Amino acid sequence: MCILKVMEHVYYVIDGQQRLNCIKQFHAGKIKLNKKFSGDKNAGNTYDKISNDDRHRFLNYNLPTHIVENYNDNQVRQLFSRLQRGKPLSLGERLNAMPGKNSY
Repeated sequence: MCILKVMEHVYYVIDGQQRLNCIKQFHAGKIKLNKKFSGDKNAGNTYDKISNDDRHRFLNYNLPTHIVENYNDNQVRQLFSRLQRGKPLSLGERLNAMPGKNSY
């Protein structure tokens, strides 16, 4: 589970950890853009090499989120499980997602 701190608030990311880590790594200049998805103009570029317009679009992109409050541990695990039903998890992912007595 990923922890995201925004100002004085701390959020626990139930689903989307890989996506958020990728976004953070690109913003930090650690990931280059792929020609297949970014075109010839941006192929191989890192965040600091893209145009100001593209940076503005990146920084202002609306990521869909849903904040749930007052969920206990079991409710969070159930939510995560429901979100993952569309794509089976590997054994390692399942063990990390449902540790302890609630493992499957």
